[in-house]
Amino acid sequence: MRAGSFSAASRKLGVAQPPLSRQIQQLERELGVTLFIRTARGIELTPEGTLMLDRARTLLDQAAAFERAAEHSRTGVLPV
Repeated sequence: MRAGSFSAASRKLGVAQPPLSRQIQQLERELGVTLFIRTARGIELTPEGTLMLDRARTLLDQAAAFERAAEHSRTGVLPV
């Protein structure tokens, strides 16, 4: 995580910190994986968290490419 803490991340995202922390904890429970190491100095991704982040970025890239392809199909205009 680039922000270094849930507090910094929540400010950057414009959301309150407690709900963000709860969402992350819920995601960790659902996945059965600890995504972050929490310390007094902040947070850092676990190796599993890094893998999940890489996979999430890949999925987001694929979703964006899918949307561009759909737009091309609708309009006949090549995606940029």
